This record gives sequence, structure tokens and C-alpha cells, in this order.
Amino acid sequence: MKTAEAEAPEFKVIRIPTLEEVIREELGEDFVRIARCESGMRQFNEDGSVLISQTSDKGIFQINKVHWEQAKKLGYNIDTVKGNIGYAKYLKDKNGTSDWYMSRHCWQYDLL
Repeated sequence: MKTAEAEAPEFKVIRIPTLEEVIREELGEDFVRIARCESGMRQFNEDGSVLISQTSDKGIFQINKVHWEQAKKLGYNIDTVKGNIGYAKYLKDKNGTSDWYMSRHCWQYDLL
């Protein structure tokens, strides 16, 4: 005779990482602070449109329009979370944090 417990389906808990955790894993702690300063850790506005600054910077990492064509050529859609983080990683690997130099007053800490 089967018990009710034996017939119960198994459920697995799947944990979806937060945006902050993804950024920390992909880019490191400096880029968590950069994302907080640049966009408040947001890719989209409340209406679902891509967050664009008054100077036409897009998304989580506020990718400047001078990069849009290069990002597209490299296959990054910076209008998506994945593409914005991916292109930020590309810039980080190429230039470190220098592309976010103008906001350093917000995210850079003295380690004294």
C-alpha cells in the first residue's frame, strides 16, 4: 500500500540571484557600487522603458551613446540587463573603471 507521502510530488527550491549578486559575481564589488551610483541599480523605468539619462546614457551602467555602435557590433544589446552588464564587463576588461570616471566621487572609497 502506497502512503500519501510517497505519492507527493517533489519540489525543488530554485533560487534566482538578485541583480546585485549577478553584478558582484560578473564584475566585482566596485561595479556594484558603480551600478548603485549610475542608475540606482535599475535597467528600466517604472513604465518598462529603458532607463536613459539626460545625457543619453543607458541602463544599469549608464552606457554612453559613444559606445552604442561598438556594443552592437560586439553583439551586446545594452537595452537588456544581460547586454548592459555584458558590455560593462567588456569595458571593465578593456579599461578598468575609467569609463565611469565622472561618477567616481559617488562610488570610489578611500581605503585609508
